[in-house]
Formats: sequence, structure tokens, C-alpha cells
Amino acid sequence: MPQITPSPFRRGHCPSAGTPMESGDGLLSRVNLLGGRLDVSQLIDLADWAEELGAPTLEITSRGKLQVRGLSAQSETLFTRKLVAAGLARETAAAEAARHVICSVAADIDPKALHAPYAIAQQLDTQLSTTPALWKLPSKFLICIDGGGGDLAYKSADIRVDAISSAKGIAYRIALAGSRQSAVPLGYCQVQSCIDVIALLAKEFLSINEQRREKATRIKQLLNDDTFALFKTSVSDLLISVTPINTERTSAKLLGQQVGWFGFAPPFGVMSSDTARGLARLATAHGHYKFRVSPEKVIFIPGGLSDLSAPLEALGMIVTNGDPRLSLVACPGAPACLSGSTATRSLALTLAEHIPDLFDGELRTHFSGCPKGCAHPQASPITIVAQQGKFDVIVNDRATPLNENKRVAQNLSTEELAMRLSTLSNTLQQARRDDESLSDCIARLDIEQLKIKLNT
Repeated sequence: MPQITPSPFRRGHCPSAGTPMESGDGLLSRVNLLGGRLDVSQLIDLADWAEELGAPTLEITSRGKLQVRGLSAQSETLFTRKLVAAGLARETAAAEAARHVICSVAADIDPKALHAPYAIAQQLDTQLSTTPALWKLPSKFLICIDGGGGDLAYKSADIRVDAISSAKGIAYRIALAGSRQSAVPLGYCQVQSCIDVIALLAKEFLSINEQRREKATRIKQLLNDDTFALFKTSVSDLLISVTPINTERTSAKLLGQQVGWFGFAPPFGVMSSDTARGLARLATAHGHYKFRVSPEKVIFIPGGLSDLSAPLEALGMIVTNGDPRLSLVACPGAPACLSGSTATRSLALTLAEHIPDLFDGELRTHFSGCPKGCAHPQASPITIVAQQGKFDVIVNDRATPLNENKRVAQNLSTEELAMRLSTLSNTLQQARRDDESLSDCIARLDIEQLKIKLNT
């Protein structure tokens, strides 16, 4: 089990209320929405506060938080006070920063989910924020409680517990350092043991990390055969013997009118304050007063039995799974980010409009304004990295690739980038098999042959 070293480009800091991060347009803060819960009135308040105190936008992060940019030191302090008064943040910055847990946001309304983990997440969230010993967990540390629906299946976390069904009833699979598919399994526990298991694993991480000269910020950086044995021993008394039944239960669709909700997505997870208030008015007009904000950057209206497609599209929202904008993941780039050298989102939208066969809503394409890759730290089928107005194209890897051979084109102008992506689109369309997704197709192709096609 090899040790993975972190990218040198990562800042290693996740901002939160009271602990902001400096960016190109001021300070950046984030609002933690446990279980994605957000009332209509809270959305209006956040939109108003963002407009009054910073930039008039709200951005959904990859952990399902709402991000506010453009704050000054003074206005960030006032923003944090408002969040605390509204019950949206803890009173102390250290306690707020310790809230490392996310859970399935729609498990209680998703008929395909196995278990609704919100109550577990609430108790764990309280324990994390009220136990000073656990405040030492790194800011990027993540605990994921997945009830078995589709909204968190691909979320990579340090500690994952995933609901499974068995002949003995519902249990949770415990795993480390990955997504539902890639995380390294430790075993199974009863539902009522989840909190204790997670707390023990978090404490074991801190204990192992304390012995290291170079401190790890994520479990994957210290996970090897020896540390795996230590993690397993720490929870061995709580492990149970079960045989999972049909462990892969993922919802194919999140958007549009579903059985338990109506789903929609702001492009890039970004909405203006005006748009946010418009969404609140729209939901209220149809008798809905709650939202769920997902790490997939999809917003659910629980019980959304009305077809809200037309009014949501009028507000610029994505409501269908084939929308080309769903293919796009992009950081704000320059000038909003200090690390970004090039604007990203406008370019991504232009390319998606001109090469629709490539940007089909399924093939994830990550546009990164620098090699950090903050908007999507994991590998993507296609990653486009901007550096001083030039672009590199990377396939099936991250913005700073683990395998440099995956960098199939580099130092391209905007015009050259468009041409190479058109060539890539044509190549994929010709090579794909019946019923094969573009993601599966690009994963199957020979890298060296792909380089030849893109660079001749």
C-alpha cells in the first residue's frame, strides 16, 4: 500500500466562518450546511449578506458548502457574527473549522437510498465541534456518511461509512481514503456504532500523525500496511460480521422531477444574489420552503411534485441531465483567485457551445486556472490547466498529474486548444462502442496514439 505525497501546489487550508482565506478579490469564507439543509429564509439572508458585505454571489463548493467571496477583514467579522446569530456557524472559529462531516443530503427522500444518516451526522458534527482534541484534525480532513443513494458515491473522503443491506438488516461499511468504490475497506459496523467508529479512527489518525516528522493532512498520505493495521485494531471491538446484499445502489439521475424532489444545478455551482433570491421566491410560490444543497452542486427541492423546469431555466438553472454545462467544472480563475493566471469559466462555456459532441453532460471536463486544481482535486477524464494564457490538456488524471504521461498536449493557445478539443471529440466519436460513454471510451484509448492524433 504505497504512501501518496501531496501536491506542492495545494494550500492545505479550507476556509470557514471565522477562518477566511485570502483570494484575488478579497477574503473568502464558507457556510457549512450540514446535510445540505437550507431554508428559503436562510438563502435570502445569505444572498443579502453577500451583496452587502462582499461580492454579490454564492458558490456551492465540492463539499456542499456555500462560499462567499470579496470580503474585507471587517466585513468578514460581521458576516461571521451574522452566521453565528442565525445558527449557521459555531461561536468559535476553531469549533467551526472542526466540522469535517458531510452526509447524503437526499437519503430521506430517495427511495433508492438504504438509510437516512442525517441524525448520525448531527451527533458527529456536535462531537467534532465540542471536542477540542479533535480540533487538531487538518482543515481538509473529510468524513463522509453515505446512506446509499447517488449523491455521494463518487466523493473521496478520509473516512467513509456507506450504508449496506444484509440479511441482518442495515449496516455500514467502514473504509479509508477514497470514494465508495476506491476507499480501502476496514469492515462493517452497526448503525448505532457509526459515531464511535468514526471518532476512534479520527483519533487514531491524530495519534499516527503525531509520530511523523512531516505531518499528513489526509489519511491517504500515511496509509500503508502498518498504519492500516493500526486503524483496524482501533475499531476492532465494534466490527461485525455481515454479508452485503447489492452494495451498489446509486441513483442515475439527480436533476429534474424525481420521485422525492426536483433537482436543478447552477452552472459551475455559482449563482448571483439576485438569482438566489429568485430561487427563494420561486420555491415559496409553489409551496416549498426548504432546499438541499449537494456536494454534486445540485440543489434539491424536497417533495418537488410540480414541474419547475421552465421557471428554473429562466433563472439560468440546469434542469436536464444532458445539458452540456454539466460537463464543466471550473474554478473562478483570474482575477478572482491569486493563484489563477487565466479566466476559466467564460472559456469553458464558449468551448462547450462550439463542441457540443464532446461536452455532452456526462464527460467531466475540469478547467483549472492553475496546477492546484482546487475545483476538482480528483482525476477527471479531461483536465485543462491554464498557465499564463497557455493551456495543457491532461486525460484521466489531475491538474497536477500523478502520471506525466497523461499530459497529452501542452502550451496551447486558446485557438489551438479549441482545435485539439475538436480533434479529441472526433476521435472519441469514431472510437466509442455502442452504448459506451465518452468517459469509458477515453479511459480505454491508448495514450500514445491519442497524443499522436492531438499533436499532428
